[in-house]
Amino acid sequence: MKAFTFMEHMMTRYLLNKHYIFDEDNNEIRDANSDNFVKISHLRSKALGYILQNAHEQIIEREKISYAIWGKRSEHISPANLTQQLYLIRKELRSMGVPELFTTLPRLGLKLNNDVTISLDEPPAGDVHNSSKKYSHRTMTIFQIGSLLILCSLIIFCLCR
Repeated sequence: MKAFTFMEHMMTRYLLNKHYIFDEDNNEIRDANSDNFVKISHLRSKALGYILQNAHEQIIEREKISYAIWGKRSEHISPANLTQQLYLIRKELRSMGVPELFTTLPRLGLKLNNDVTISLDEPPAGDVHNSSKKYSHRTMTIFQIGSLLILCSLIIFCLCR
């Protein structure tokens, strides 16, 4: 395998065909006009992010995609594993109605389809769902329970006076 340098890219949001948002930070593909979305694995999110970041290239080489997903371990990963990840990305995109994003060029890599438009998407200011500050579901649940306990304590305190 030929050696190359890989620079970590910033996680970002991409707008596909002015209708679908791929949010690499949240590992999801979302319909911009509805609440429909699909969560994807972190590995597939890294792969799709790399593919979209390099959409300007004629051919996105398989080994570079593999390196973007697995880093130095990619040398020990079977090519079939990458093929499976790309298949699952296609399947998840299809489930959201995204047309065929890329074509596989056997033993070379991928080529993005010319009829797909890709642009960077900025989250609206104050958009809580896409805020860069993320909280886990567990943290939010603990916060909600704590808030309820404080509220109940205040109500009981006021009633007992």
